Amino acid sequence: MPLLNIDRRRTTFQQVELGYTEQDVRGEAGRCLRCDICLRCGKCVEICRDKMGVDALQMGYFDFDHPVATDYRVTEERCILCGACATNCPTGAMQMADRNDERVLSLCGTILNRQKLLHCDACGTVLGPERYLDFVKNRTRTVARVAHDRKLCDLCARRSTAKSSADDAPV
Repeated sequence: MPLLNIDRRRTTFQQVELGYTEQDVRGEAGRCLRCDICLRCGKCVEICRDKMGVDALQMGYFDFDHPVATDYRVTEERCILCGACATNCPTGAMQMADRNDERVLSLCGTILNRQKLLHCDACGTVLGPERYLDFVKNRTRTVARVAHDRKLCDLCARRSTAKSSADDAPV
């Protein structure tokens, strides 16, 4: 940053930092490191494969010892849009967003998957894509009761369970 010289600073109340010229600003902007670009660290692949057990991200350049072909069609076929990959991406290159009644997963702006969102039958709250809800249902089948195959958010499910428990209670 260009500065006012020291002699001038002693005798005036002018601003010390003079600012950049337009040409300098354009030059500095051209140096952008694009922090939103994939570093190829492989965290998204590890989370999807090892933690979630979905294995939807088959990106060949992440595992140099055992390379596989990079194919985004695998992601579209297997991805449940849980958001674990986007949440663990250190640069934000992997992003998930709800847009126009769809959940969209993208990597550096390239759309990898999109699925229609389902809503709560009782209140209309967004629940998520069908694949994700099926994944959660299969994982929690042994610990949670199914609400008669109705799609309910947590709050509506609690209310429904409380109401049915109250109705079943002896008087």
